[in-house]
Amino acid sequence: MKWNAITFDWNYARAFLVTVQEGSFSAAARALGATQPTLSRQITQLEEQLGVTLFERGTRSMALTKHGAELYEQVHTMAQAASTLSLLAAGRASKLEGHVKVTATTQFAALYLPKALKALQAETPEISVEVIASNTLEDLKNRDADIAIRHTTQIPGDLYGEHLGDMKGYYFACPAYLKDKGIPKSREALKDLSMIGFGEPSFVIEMLERYGLNPGWTTGDIMIGSSCGVVMAEMIKSGLGVGLLPEPIAKLYDLEPVLSDIFHIDVPVWLVTHRELKTNPVIQCVYKALHQALSTALKA
Repeated sequence: MKWNAITFDWNYARAFLVTVQEGSFSAAARALGATQPTLSRQITQLEEQLGVTLFERGTRSMALTKHGAELYEQVHTMAQAASTLSLLAAGRASKLEGHVKVTATTQFAALYLPKALKALQAETPEISVEVIASNTLEDLKNRDADIAIRHTTQIPGDLYGEHLGDMKGYYFACPAYLKDKGIPKSREALKDLSMIGFGEPSFVIEMLERYGLNPGWTTGDIMIGSSCGVVMAEMIKSGLGVGLLPEPIAKLYDLEPVLSDIFHIDVPVWLVTHRELKTNPVIQCVYKALHQALSTALKA
């Protein structure tokens, strides 16, 4: 191999890749912790090195040229290889100190993680933990998070996961709302109550239908909702309607179950990490601590 012929600057390629994925120079600069002029200059220098134009100038969006689209595929492959190398290096860490990112839904993070992390901190104070409270599935492979708590059984093959247990989910409402509207005694009566959604209405209806939880609502019936579980619980508590919640969460808000003998769902709890990171002693330490604390809490 002619090593002297390789003059490709990875920093320029990374600037290009992030700009495409973030959609603008300003967003890419924020993601990389750089200034917009610096980022723009790196991409210009990359174009000069390659002798091609990568973006259509003068458009509001970052439209790729033909050469830009071709380069994106190659740079994306490079980024995946770099990510894998990073994972392998992280998996060989030996000291029990470092920073670990854990992601969970807002409700689960607020209810279960403080106690679990308190026990971890007492044993290994050198490990810092960042909790990413999000209802989206963070990409472990790209290191958006090191450990994820997921409520699904579909774990990709390149990830390692263990089923910790289940939470029971029911429709809940606040006592004052039920006193005003009346406690529904049938499936049809539940339809007359207002539904608090947990996302975009069409997504909510699709999920309710999938699990047999819809008494007859349509997208037009879901007038209020939030993808944030804590906000959703507060909405139910304030008397805006009924909504699906895990039982442990609902108890914190003194909510009453509605037609629990008809409508219920098992909410699985999985602890997941990347297979390469499973060999990292720091990740392993946090993983084991969470496994023990959460398994015990879910059985309580």
